[in-house]
Amino acid sequence: MTINLINSKLLNNNLFVLNVAEDYYCLTHYLLTYIQQQRNVTTTYRFNAERGFKFDEITDLTFNQELFSNNILIELIYKTKPVIEQQKEILNLINRLNATTTFVVICDKFKTTDFNSNWVKTIEKSGAIVSINDKLLPEIISHELKQHKLNIDKSALDLLLQLNLGNIDNLMQEIKRFSYLYDSQHTITLKNIHNESASNAIYSIYNLNSAYLEGKLATTLTIFNNIFQQPEDAILILWLIHEDLKKILKIKSLLHKKISQQQISRDLKIYNTKPYFNLEQRLKFSEIIDILNDLSIIDMTIKGIMVGNVHLQLIDLFKKLCNKK
Repeated sequence: MTINLINSKLLNNNLFVLNVAEDYYCLTHYLLTYIQQQRNVTTTYRFNAERGFKFDEITDLTFNQELFSNNILIELIYKTKPVIEQQKEILNLINRLNATTTFVVICDKFKTTDFNSNWVKTIEKSGAIVSINDKLLPEIISHELKQHKLNIDKSALDLLLQLNLGNIDNLMQEIKRFSYLYDSQHTITLKNIHNESASNAIYSIYNLNSAYLEGKLATTLTIFNNIFQQPEDAILILWLIHEDLKKILKIKSLLHKKISQQQISRDLKIYNTKPYFNLEQRLKFSEIIDILNDLSIIDMTIKGIMVGNVHLQLIDLFKKLCNKK
């Protein structure tokens, strides 16, 4: 159990290696936040280990930290994995860590052979190697619910995951909301989740968001037609699309600067990266500008400044987003 593993290591260790499967950076963010909270971290230092990365600044941090009593977290982020020379540098740093410094290495998913490497075996003795993949999210949900003295059965858990796919922020809000709705020791059932989702229209909006990001036009239009009753219903949809397109423009800019997808996910707080990067690949810059212009026209139509059919305009817009004109 990953949370239990981290808890056991947090008591006596301050060294972690998080090896992350593709598209699970959201869970990396959660675990880093959890580690920060448990170790009362006041300052976080983040380093991207590009080719030729020098460890001097991290070494200076560990040296200077001996003079202070505040707790710091040092994150070292790799696009893939550290090469042999970098592995040696990481091992050299271990002996310099004091009780107020937590050191976390974030890298690509380990293969079986990686677990047999010297640097991984050495870290396992004095820290924790944590594999982040699709098996972790159910554990996080159960852990968070237990903090509120709640339980959840498997069918309810499966539906909760499906409804909140790719949106860990909303998932955490739902767990917090459950703590207000149900008494201690309650077991959340499938019926509970169905009742809550039926009365919460925001689920439909998130499902719409996931559908057009993934380029699923038929699903997008089905959800949209269920949501849309009158032009005013489009206001939240317009805002959602506009926010997504702003993220896509930022992603394009950061990718152009050769920033890793993992770092982009952390910086922009995008917790399910694959749909966003798929949309970034589907849409050219000129197409994004065209869609932003369409959003302005629809907005003016809603306000009565221009004449048009908002329902049909949004259908055309979704076709552009899904790249199926």
